[in-house]
Amino acid sequence: CGLTADSVSWFTIQTLTLTGGTFGAYNDLDRPTGFYCYQVRLKSSSGAFLYSKQVEATIFGTTGGPAPTSDSVKLTNDAGFTGTLDNGDQITITFSKAMMISSGARIRVVDSDCGVPVGWPGSQSGPPPSCTPQTVADIVCGTNAGCVLSFDGLTLTVTVNAAPLTINPGSSPGVQFPADISESSGISDTIGQTWSLSTSADRIFGPQGQ
Repeated sequence: CGLTADSVSWFTIQTLTLTGGTFGAYNDLDRPTGFYCYQVRLKSSSGAFLYSKQVEATIFGTTGGPAPTSDSVKLTNDAGFTGTLDNGDQITITFSKAMMISSGARIRVVDSDCGVPVGWPGSQSGPPPSCTPQTVADIVCGTNAGCVLSFDGLTLTVTVNAAPLTINPGSSPGVQFPADISESSGISDTIGQTWSLSTSADRIFGPQGQ
C-alpha cells in the first residue's frame, strides 16, 4: 500500500474488543468511489502492536442512491429580535443521509416580507412566494454562522453569530420569519451529492419551534 505499518497516515475505522479464541469481523460499508488500503492492528498483552498484511480495495462508480434531502428544518432558538434571523438564533436541520460540510458552505434564504412560502404552514416544502420585494440573504458557515454536524452526520446545527449577508433587500430590514431555504452550496452527502431542496419534506424555518 505504500505505507509502513506504523505510519501516522493510517486512521482507525473500528476497534473490536475480543476474548481469546473468538471470531471478530467488521464490514466497512458505503465507502465512496476511490482507492483504499486496509490492515489489522493487534495489541499484544505486553502492549506492543502486531500488524497484519496490507490489502487494497478499489470502489468503482458508486451512485449512492437518491440525493440527500432535509426531513426537518427548525428554528430552535430565537435569541435576538423576535421574528428576525439574527445573532444567537439557532437552526437545526435533519437530513435523510449522512452529510459533509465544506469550508464556507452557504445557505441562501428568502424571507416573508411580502408573503409566506407557498403552502405554509400546512406545507413545509413549498418554494418562496413569487411576490416582491422580499429579502434574500446568505448564511455563510465560518463567516456569519457556526455550522456543526452531529457525529453521525445526520443533523446540522447552524448558530448565527452575525447578520446574514443581504443579497437583495426587501421591504423590511433583515430576514423575517418564516424563512425559506432557496439554495445551498458546500453541503453534500459523503459521495458529493448535493442537498436536494426541491424534493425535501422541510425547507422552511421560524418562528421558534417551527
